[in-house]
Amino acid sequence: MMFGEVHRVLVLMYVMQLHMLTAAAAFQENVGRQGNYPHGIDIVNTADYFSLSSRIHSYLHAAVFIAQYEGYLLPFVDDLLDRKICHWDKSLRELAAEALSFLVKYDPQYFANIVMEKLIPWTLSSDLCMRHGATLATGELVLALHQCSYALPSDKQKTLAGVVPAIEKARLYRGKGGEIMRSAVSRFIEYNKGTSDVTVKYLNMLTDSNVAVRRGSALAIGVLPYELLAGQWRNVALKLCGCCAIEKNPEDRDAEARVNAVRGLISICETLISGREDAATSLIENDISLSVLIKNEVMMSLFKALDDYSVDNRGDVGSWVREAALDGLEKCTYMLCKIDKSASLSGTSDVKEIESLVQPLNDNLPKNNQELLLFDENLATSLIRGICKQAVEKMDKLREAAANVLHRILYNQMIYIPYIPFREKLEEIIPKKAEPKWAVPSYSYPCFVQLLQFGCYSRDVLSGLVISIGGLQDSLKKISLSELLEYLEGVESEEHNTRMSREYMLSVDILWVLQQYEKCDRVIIPSLKTIETLFSKKVFLNMEDSLHLFSLFFNFPVSRLSKFPFTHVVYEV
Repeated sequence: MMFGEVHRVLVLMYVMQLHMLTAAAAFQENVGRQGNYPHGIDIVNTADYFSLSSRIHSYLHAAVFIAQYEGYLLPFVDDLLDRKICHWDKSLRELAAEALSFLVKYDPQYFANIVMEKLIPWTLSSDLCMRHGATLATGELVLALHQCSYALPSDKQKTLAGVVPAIEKARLYRGKGGEIMRSAVSRFIEYNKGTSDVTVKYLNMLTDSNVAVRRGSALAIGVLPYELLAGQWRNVALKLCGCCAIEKNPEDRDAEARVNAVRGLISICETLISGREDAATSLIENDISLSVLIKNEVMMSLFKALDDYSVDNRGDVGSWVREAALDGLEKCTYMLCKIDKSASLSGTSDVKEIESLVQPLNDNLPKNNQELLLFDENLATSLIRGICKQAVEKMDKLREAAANVLHRILYNQMIYIPYIPFREKLEEIIPKKAEPKWAVPSYSYPCFVQLLQFGCYSRDVLSGLVISIGGLQDSLKKISLSELLEYLEGVESEEHNTRMSREYMLSVDILWVLQQYEKCDRVIIPSLKTIETLFSKKVFLNMEDSLHLFSLFFNFPVSRLSKFPFTHVVYEV
């Protein structure tokens, strides 16, 4: 295309309104006589006198239509940048900035890279007209790129975030033109605020009275991009943590909403962590705070979700939440261990910063293990305890899910999970090449019952085991009970006063279960049935020669038993 034809179209589109009639007539005659304008007839039909009589219509509609044809877009953009956004007329600068944004849809990458690179330095120009127009145009382009679903790279976002502070630092709000610049900066901020409104919108929906809205909003937050989460990640994470818990109002309780909240919570954690790693310069003000929040808030919420045993007419709907929490705990464990490893490799500065935030919450943490401050021994123990409890309960699907999670944690090839108590014993109980038959009770119970010998796991394993032994499923009850009895009989008799006696440990753990789940019929009733079955099997006879002393156990209400281990009562009497 010849330069002359393009120039004539430029003049036609962006000419002053005073000369519109002359330009329109001359262009129409030129197209008719010469016929060498690409798409000339279409342009004439669009750019007639009536459509060009309005400058706004000419800039925002006619020019935008013509720019779709090859060869017109870049000259139009250059003319707006070089002549219009720095024009002496304020209204024309505002119109030119808006006209630029209307052209973004034809080549978003060109505007994000080339045009934006020109505009950002101009926002600090010594020429008032130039910096005013550039500030307006930059804001318009950011909004237009967002509407085109174009994601700006992290370095560009960082540069854009510094536009307003740079203008303020240069004191361009003062003196001549200060009022004009304040209005331009206000408009720039307005154009950029729309992204956070999306996040706020879905956060407000998490407490909606409509359960379908709560379910959908939790999942929607989970798929938000890093750019929308980075600005208010703490508020988003804490709000989802609260939604993982059972609702206080019985009428608002919905297991599926809690499942979606757990999934959304894990998803945003993954997005924030991966976005922080991929970004050249993170948008999160304090990356260490994110890691600490995952440990202290997210992980704790997931541990509480493992105690969700809600029941409705569909059955144990809380199992959906527990299964989602197991998956979430596994992923959070990998995140924290990966961060610990990165901190230890990058030097001591990150480690000291982590320690300053975590140490007040972990006063008993060994000083010589500073490289593993996020995922410590307490967290590792709680993790395995929670998983093992689910691995011995009555639902086949949940037992399989828990066992598979534990297997992956023990034998993960990419990330080593440290601080797991009795790791070697766990690996013997759950071999690396184990067949995936964890849903079969006769396969899983013989493995996990052996964990009763470890004090750090025994109580949680027993609290899940009594549900199976004292439950209504005869087949499950038979298998779980037989495996428990086999575990107790598998060791030679020990002295009465030996605290490591398996029967003694079992008795203490039973009393702990009764204390921990006081007034919780879901656990207390199966526990009492388990106790009755154990006495009928004469399990505790080797603890005292006089069988009649065990009658004291039945005279103690649960509230009193919580203060006196019944084995201690037996011996003292």
